[in-house]
Amino acid sequence: MLNSTPTTHGAHLVARASFGTVLFVGVSLFIGSLATQQPYSVYLALITGMAGAGFGYWLWLQGLHRTATALHTAGLVGAGLLCYAATETLGGTTAILMLASVITAGGLAGRSGALGSVAAVLVACVVGHTWPQELRALAGLSVQPYSVPEALVAVFVLTSVPSWAAYVVAVDASNRTAWLQADRSARELAEVNAQLAEAVRHLQLREESLQRAVEQQAAVARFGEYVTGTSSHELVRARAARLLSQLCGCDAILADGDPGVRAYRQADLAQVSPETRPFARAILRLLAAHAARARQVA
Repeated sequence: MLNSTPTTHGAHLVARASFGTVLFVGVSLFIGSLATQQPYSVYLALITGMAGAGFGYWLWLQGLHRTATALHTAGLVGAGLLCYAATETLGGTTAILMLASVITAGGLAGRSGALGSVAAVLVACVVGHTWPQELRALAGLSVQPYSVPEALVAVFVLTSVPSWAAYVVAVDASNRTAWLQADRSARELAEVNAQLAEAVRHLQLREESLQRAVEQQAAVARFGEYVTGTSSHELVRARAARLLSQLCGCDAILADGDPGVRAYRQADLAQVSPETRPFARAILRLLAAHAARARQVA
């Protein structure tokens, strides 16, 4: 997609450094060319390069990041090819331009950009080595290889070094920003996961509590039917103890001694958890009612 986000985080800072490097070096070389009275083709190449960088940065600001990166990288490769054909040497300015294209594409478009620029550089080297004279004639240069004045080389090197240093600093800053944001996102994600886990735990507890309440309600209903039967109070008491033990683990609240005197101790019932206290109270009241009926029968 043309209108896509940068593939590396913080690439806006890298883009400004990259496009700005071309403009700064281009302006410096233009002034140096005027001082050393270079042929018109040199000025044309510099103006084309600066215009391309400016247009590329404008495309970047419009959100066309891949298009801007492709045009910017292609401009650097094209400049390197022209320099190679003009000088018939891979050293000096040719090497810097080729290297700059790879660094630019890799910094702005990631791995795919770096691989694409490497392939473009290899093709440009083959073309420049095979048809140097044809390329010079096409660019309006002399038939003989062009000899770059040492003063112009010095301007190119002295302006390129600090410019690309700024580019590297921008890449480092974007990497640091990416690391900080990734770390913050990881911590936020961990907090969200912890909150979700806590919410799930509460839901599970509520579900277990609801299921336990349903089981206890059904047990109370069955026990109510049981106590209306003909079973002895000892059997009823034993079943009550079993229900209290199974469903709330509070069978100890049954008092020792004559069941006809007291069926349970209120102090012990108060120690039962609030969730199971209604169930225990219902069982004990049914047990007390059965004990009272047993006394009347006796």
